[in-house]
Amino acid sequence: MLKPKLTMRDLLATKGRRKLTMTNAADYNTARAAEEAGIDIITARGLWDERQLGLGLDQVRQGAPNTLVACNLPPTVAYVSDAEAIRCAMLARDHGADLIYSSGNTPARLGAIAELGIPVAGHVGLVPIRATWLGGLRAVGKTLDEAVEVYRQTLAFQAIGQACEAGANISDDLRLREVYLLHRRRRSADMDDLRSTMTHQERRLLDGIMAD
Repeated sequence: MLKPKLTMRDLLATKGRRKLTMTNAADYNTARAAEEAGIDIITARGLWDERQLGLGLDQVRQGAPNTLVACNLPPTVAYVSDAEAIRCAMLARDHGADLIYSSGNTPARLGAIAELGIPVAGHVGLVPIRATWLGGLRAVGKTLDEAVEVYRQTLAFQAIGQACEAGANISDDLRLREVYLLHRRRRSADMDDLRSTMTHQERRLLDGIMAD
């Protein structure tokens, strides 16, 4: 028996309570297999232009009618302007998308979509389109500086009221408590310098994790 389709309210209610499963699909058969396996969220991928977006989403939606479907907007459209991103998001909604995802896009652009009440998701950690700035494809968050930057990015997306954020290739070392302790033992002065650059909210976040 298939479990009920997640709504945005359900998704937000699971925060801190249970882990969700997510996979990619670009066709009917993959989407159907994912739904039968009990996957919580399916991301419609491989949608490189508006024509593919409509055709791909139709297949994914038909294959997984009872699963929450996120659509990764084509960068060639979603990166152009707020108006184009909104138009593309509305098109995706018309073809069955429940959640709009745009890898590498800015909080401000996703915020323009979110203001219309359309659920959005950002991307933190390794963002492939920006990998050259990291020296290539690699795990992100192994150092304290990187870990804090990932949290800063997450807070920026959270501020626009997004439903969730995708984290790609984020190192298992990302938990600030472990990274903090490691670096405090090695370079306590550097840690003090880093804390001095944090916002009040970021320091509270770090202190809260340390207290867990």
